[in-house]
Amino acid sequence: MNSFEGLKVGEKRKKLHALFNEPETRAAMKLSKAVEKRIATWLPEGMG
Repeated sequence: MNSFEGLKVGEKRKKLHALFNEPETRAAMKLSKAVEKRIATWLPEGMG
């Protein structure tokens, strides 16, 4: 099982908040430029 899948909802929310709002979190994850772009342009379903 993926470690993210096993987290409780509040813990998932904290991790996703950090991913979307903290550039230092993304830098620490060493994401590709393509993934960085997808994060920057992502919208919830129905909002795009």
